[in-house]
Amino acid sequence: MLTIACIGNISRDYILASGQHAYTSLGGNALFTALPSVALGAATTIFGNMGHGDIGLSMTKGISDFNISNFEPIFPNSLAELNIFSRKYNRLLYLDKIRNIDGAGNIAFIKPKTEYSSFSETYIYSLAPILDEYFALKYMQFFVQCDAILFCPVNGEVSVRLIKLIRKYCKKSFLSIDMQGTVRQVGTDRKEYYTAITEIQDYIANVDFIKLNDIEAQYAFGIKNPVPATKLNWYTVLGKSIGKILHYANNYNPNLIFMITLGSEGLILGMSSRQIILINALPSNVIDHLGAGDAAHAAFVKSLLASKNINANYLVETDQIVRAGIAASIAGSLVVRGKGALGRLSVENFDQEMGAMNLSNQVMFFDFPSY
Repeated sequence: MLTIACIGNISRDYILASGQHAYTSLGGNALFTALPSVALGAATTIFGNMGHGDIGLSMTKGISDFNISNFEPIFPNSLAELNIFSRKYNRLLYLDKIRNIDGAGNIAFIKPKTEYSSFSETYIYSLAPILDEYFALKYMQFFVQCDAILFCPVNGEVSVRLIKLIRKYCKKSFLSIDMQGTVRQVGTDRKEYYTAITEIQDYIANVDFIKLNDIEAQYAFGIKNPVPATKLNWYTVLGKSIGKILHYANNYNPNLIFMITLGSEGLILGMSSRQIILINALPSNVIDHLGAGDAAHAAFVKSLLASKNINANYLVETDQIVRAGIAASIAGSLVVRGKGALGRLSVENFDQEMGAMNLSNQVMFFDFPSY
């Protein structure tokens, strides 16, 4: 059984849906990546901050209900450091405030651009502390035994210094990062903004795999007004970002693999060889898109590591990468077919979809030119 660690803070999400009562849910990329990892059969451990007091205890109980193999919460010193913020889950949101949560006062609120818009703005009033070098050293004995370590930041808690330290000691582990938590910053108005990643080359140099969505890939390289990418316009929309990733990979990490998800359009995989693989999404009746990208991340890594011919330096063949990309696409499609972080994802449903897959209809190859 593969052993996987997911590193990132756990959030307590307050969901304000139009026409519904506000409700709470556990959140955070680490949780939404760990759940599909467990569902697909990997022994998975989450490491991250989550707060203490009544909220911390309820979150610990919530995690244990998900059957994560090991979960050890790292408690910050005060409730003011508790990582709490609101996310939109494909529902119309309205202006509100969350008050008197475990004595913490006003925590966070979300605000749609217009009364009828499903796009929401997120305001963050409390962030958990970063995961520093002390954190890494405290758990290093566990990390060095992991087949894979997945960095899943929510909002800036995973630093380059942390990744470099873990890379130094965990040379045989497969390291990946979901970059969404590195492009987010909190402004003086407490609003969450997306911004360019100033240390992007350092992230690329110290992991084996990076994952972004199409919008994050544009923000990461300084494109200020990103637009959605499709199977038809991906080169025009993402060409600059892909060119930059390939440039840094060739200079700092020739073995890097990257994934850019395109939502219902599929996903893009790339390597320093400049070969681009476009994998179509499976037709799905979308019920809830929550966690689809996180499931794709987990499924890709698990499938790649399950390849029998993979070597200690993670030099992989194109067909292994294609198969892992198909696994990612299937996992994401199963998640969106139901509610919650797993949707309809299970080993049985996953294996059934993989067995029925016609690869020739799902995969296209491109040679990326110099950009």
